[in-house]
Amino acid sequence: MIYGYNTCTSHVRRLHLVWQVEAADEMTAALTLINNLLEDDIMDEGYILHISIYIRNGLGQNKFPLGQHERVYLYQGVPDFEDIISLEASGDKIERLPNVRDKQGQTLVMVSAADEIRDHIRKTVQGYLHQGVKLSELEYQPNTD
Repeated sequence: MIYGYNTCTSHVRRLHLVWQVEAADEMTAALTLINNLLEDDIMDEGYILHISIYIRNGLGQNKFPLGQHERVYLYQGVPDFEDIISLEASGDKIERLPNVRDKQGQTLVMVSAADEIRDHIRKTVQGYLHQGVKLSELEYQPNTD
């Protein structure tokens, strides 16, 4: 999606990755991948990728920026999917040019999560279908053993 934005072959204007982990050490292996994504997201300083990582245990504060770019934040606790989906569906976080009439785009929620979380997100998205929110449940789903 970032490549499509950079090459003007995609209409994506914002990506928001919400990731929930039990402890901070679970995300260590993915930090290189996250940094590579952020480096790719540089077209005209558009910065369409934003990442929210929710750490259930051990962060010590409610909100903590990761890096100087203000595009990755660590949060203590569990994501409030209702608030996140509502904010993204509103389009308020999309930068717009002044004096340019712009129509509201669609919002795609992609989920790879345990059954209980997917059920909750499915129910939340149903309330925003009239605003162009769509749900895609990814092929990979974590093991819930």
